[in-house]
Amino acid sequence: MQQSTSKRATRTTHESGHQLRLQPSLHLCRGDAVGAFVEPVFDLEDSPRFGPALTMSNRDDLGSRLLKQIEQLAQVCDTTRTDLRPLILPVPARVLEMPSLIDACLTALAHTRLCPQELAFEFTDADMVRNNGFDFGLFRTLRMRGLRVAMDARQSWRCQLQPMSWLMIDTLRVRADRVGLDENLDEMIAIAVDAGVSIVAEKPRWRDGDFLARAGIDFGVAPYADA
Repeated sequence: MQQSTSKRATRTTHESGHQLRLQPSLHLCRGDAVGAFVEPVFDLEDSPRFGPALTMSNRDDLGSRLLKQIEQLAQVCDTTRTDLRPLILPVPARVLEMPSLIDACLTALAHTRLCPQELAFEFTDADMVRNNGFDFGLFRTLRMRGLRVAMDARQSWRCQLQPMSWLMIDTLRVRADRVGLDENLDEMIAIAVDAGVSIVAEKPRWRDGDFLARAGIDFGVAPYADA
């Protein structure tokens, strides 16, 4: 399948030497691009882990880099003139435990061409497991401020979100190769479909578009070419 320029991943190098990359989310049957995932955002070693909570200094450092990433993301959109929306930005959930940081994110957005509705903060399933009962308050706060919410269930899909939380999630990202093979993942996908969540399969094959559509998955990111 021939892809237009708007469907290719775009990238830029920021100050730390890492590349900020936009991976388009593609409709698996039509092939058009809808939204984009941003990667990488934080170094792996900087992500919150199991164990003691982040110290205030570490949290402040992660927060500063989150604000910088928002600024850089806006620059990428201006430079490449990409119109893919929403832009899905992975963040560690504990960074946003401070309401003042959410306000700071909105202030950073106000100095760009991006609107809050064009940006989705993506949290991992593991983050929600570690912050049991934290999901509804966080999601509601973000949605009330105009920001979107996304869930990353590529590595873990064990989180039992509160029912109302699913109604506030726009996008769920899953592994294409586990769909139909894992009961817990299939159950999560079914709940998300019922809640009207857009589901994106990572690394699907184009030929599996009909199979994934029957499971309620219309979109894919980084698809494999059919052999």
